This record gives sequence, structure tokens and C-alpha cells, in this order.
Amino acid sequence: MSRYDETPGAPMCDTASDIKAKIEARQLSGGLGGCSQANMTFGDALRVLKLGARVGRFGWNGRGMWLALQRPDQSSKMTLPYIYMFTAQNQTVPWLASQTDIMSEDWYTL
Repeated sequence: MSRYDETPGAPMCDTASDIKAKIEARQLSGGLGGCSQANMTFGDALRVLKLGARVGRFGWNGRGMWLALQRPDQSSKMTLPYIYMFTAQNQTVPWLASQTDIMSEDWYTL
């Protein structure tokens, strides 16, 4: 059953404040290891990114790939926030979502 077939308004994932509390607790404990929330939509993943966590997709071919949101500071050359990817080759690159990424329901938080 797709998330889109569920009853409208029914909570499917933790609320933003629940996720933020989990992120803060993991940061205080020294790490973000493991998946805390799995099978999210792209919209859920965006909300999690905005709260400061990293996200990934089970459908990606490379291992260890994830996304994070970069918020520029006064010393940055960039002036607006952007999403970047940590690749399977251990490099970071700016990232744009594909249609497959947007429609997928296999997103998870790190």
C-alpha cells in the first residue's frame, strides 16, 4: 500500500518536533548512526534535511550515499542554502532531485 492510499491527515511519520528532538539527542550522544526513520517520502526527507539531519535512499545504487543541507555563513561564497550529496566515491557534490527521487517512498534519516 502506498502512502498516498492512506487516510488523509493520518500521521505517517514523526512530527517535525519529534524528529528534531531525536536529532538533538543523537548529536548529544555522539553520533547519528543508524536509520531512525525509514520509508519516508521526498517531502518528509526535505523536512528532515531542514532540521539538520542527513537523509538517504534505499533505491540508490551506491553504498554510503547521503544528502545534507548546507546553510551558508558570512564567509561562504554561496549565498543561499543548498543540498549536497556525499557520493559512493567519498566526495561531496551539489545535488538536484530526479523525478524518481521525488516520487520515491524509500527515504530514510541517518
